[in-house]
Amino acid sequence: MKKIPENFIQTAFDNYLINFSKSSIKMLLEQVALKLSDELQWRKLKESYLLKYNTKELVSLLNNILKKEASNREFEIILQIINILYQRQKDYHLITGNHKISPETIDEVLFPTRRITTLEGTNQFTIVNWNQLHIKIRDINPNIIVFHKIIEDKPSDHSIIERNFDELHLGLTTRAILRIFGHLKLNESYKHPLKKKDQVFRLNRALKQLFKMPNNNNPFFWKKNQLNTKIIITAYDDDDFPVLPFKHLDK
Repeated sequence: MKKIPENFIQTAFDNYLINFSKSSIKMLLEQVALKLSDELQWRKLKESYLLKYNTKELVSLLNNILKKEASNREFEIILQIINILYQRQKDYHLITGNHKISPETIDEVLFPTRRITTLEGTNQFTIVNWNQLHIKIRDINPNIIVFHKIIEDKPSDHSIIERNFDELHLGLTTRAILRIFGHLKLNESYKHPLKKKDQVFRLNRALKQLFKMPNNNNPFFWKKNQLNTKIIITAYDDDDFPVLPFKHLDK
């Protein structure tokens, strides 16, 4: 078995957590050494719902978790975030050759914004399939839903539609569906009660009308009694941090 090098973890924290205390980092390193006994366990962390969030958001979430003693569940999330930051640091260096990094500079390269219109301030857009759509919801503004067009696999900050749920004739029950998908990995499904199909019907109808999609092209659909979607959905809690996964979704 090979131990994960402590200097890798130290480098990650030196780069991302500028104001984090040295004593706390040392304590975390000791926990990491105990938790990660070999490389195989490390590789298992590659797939994560956290991949949907940009680097700055992940660093904010990590700092928030580390303000207190982490539970076992939160520690697994810490490991996933560290792994994602490490991979993004490698990708950034391969693209730019630059060793001086910050969450902002990484996001500029790996999550660039692109203007797709020639008119200043134009924010309407169209899509041809649902995997071109990225939805963001925030508990701090529960009646707001924000749509981003995905361009070259990244959500554009210049191709945005913002709506109230009321405008779409949707309520908290349909918003709850979106929030559940915010906890899930890309292309992951969950068992939505079949007796509540009307909630999904209303959500599908509102999105198809907004984006002028064919009536038979539903953004949310059932497959083997599981509710699925091709839309990427990210959700944020009351403190505007990425939502943590539900306990029953932990493995």
